[in-house]
Amino acid sequence: MSRLRAFPAIAAVCAVAACTAVAAPPAGYKLIATGPAPGGAVWQLSAKHGKLSGLAALCLSFTVQPPPPIDVVHTPCVGGSLRAWNSVFPVSVGPSANRLTLVGGVTVERARRIVVTFGDGTKLTVPARLGPPSFRRALGENVRFFATNAYPRTKTRARSVTAFDAGGRPLGTSKLGA
Repeated sequence: MSRLRAFPAIAAVCAVAACTAVAAPPAGYKLIATGPAPGGAVWQLSAKHGKLSGLAALCLSFTVQPPPPIDVVHTPCVGGSLRAWNSVFPVSVGPSANRLTLVGGVTVERARRIVVTFGDGTKLTVPARLGPPSFRRALGENVRFFATNAYPRTKTRARSVTAFDAGGRPLGTSKLGA
């Protein structure tokens, strides 16, 4: 449960027996966020420090446990600066037949909330949270993470992700997909 301290709302959901059976993140990755998925499964967002073309990089991985009925893994890496990504680097998986539309990523420390816009116009607000102590600083700056399963709200793909600061001012927008 200590790994979930940065996400108190999720920790409360995961106090149920479903989250106690969560497998470890992929090798070399640190668990950042977790939440319930259909069928008693649990989704996880994990991260690891690495290198991308000689630059410091941060790699993100979405997994769904247990893998037999559902197994989604997406491991993109971002290198250099988050400013090059308009202050937010999103990862999106789904929608899938397994009732999952996972949206997550990393953003600059100033960001307090993330607004995800989907293909049907639906907007979902996700809080930006601090990660574990070893991941509060990445890519040469302080960062925050966000993650959610948007399937209960919409069944279309995420189209854009916008980061907002505490005053409600936009920090940047990243487009997803075509």
